[in-house]
Amino acid sequence: MIRNPNEIIDGEKKIRILIAGYPGIGKSTLALSAPNALHIDVDFGIDRIEPRYRRPYIQPKSYSEILADLTPQNVKDFDTLVFDTGGKLISLMSLWAIKKDPKYGQRDGSLSLKGYGFVGKEFQRLMDYCFYELKKNIVMVFHAIEDKDGDNTRLRIKVEGQTKNNVWESQDLGGFVEMQGNDRTIGFSNCERYFAKGTRGINGIHRIPELTPSSPNDFLTKLFE
Repeated sequence: MIRNPNEIIDGEKKIRILIAGYPGIGKSTLALSAPNALHIDVDFGIDRIEPRYRRPYIQPKSYSEILADLTPQNVKDFDTLVFDTGGKLISLMSLWAIKKDPKYGQRDGSLSLKGYGFVGKEFQRLMDYCFYELKKNIVMVFHAIEDKDGDNTRLRIKVEGQTKNNVWESQDLGGFVEMQGNDRTIGFSNCERYFAKGTRGINGIHRIPELTPSSPNDFLTKLFE
């Protein structure tokens, strides 16, 4: 059925966003500023977040636990799923895949070429399930690493092998968190420093307001709106 683009209702669709940055720069706190978030603390790092910014959380030790927890009934009271971190999520997926079928692994415990393909497809399946069936916003948190490209040093997300391509494909937004002077910022436009992703009029560098004891942690909530 052909439809008129004027029929699209702004804000009707959920948002998928990737947030990357160095350890300790406040990625998890920023991620939890999304609306009504469930913290999927795969890195077991909730103790590093100030208590007033913490949200309800799970700490799965395996990918099977994540699948068991993310049911419509369990997450019905939440609007956003925060995966913290995406790199650890993919590591758990890799262990799950090799246990499922040894051909997905190598003797040293790493993924085989077929394993990378399988994990990439499973990552996409999970994102589609959370987005289209559970109907949740998705926030993926990744550590950033430096990658030398000739004389230039670029920031990249820390993730195993070719799965990085699967990570970026499903995202509506992708930003790197950095310090610029005394300001913490997130950039949604590609530049010499990093690959990023902007859409829906959200691009460029945004200043992240400093949090005070009386200020709400709502940066992503306002951004989504």
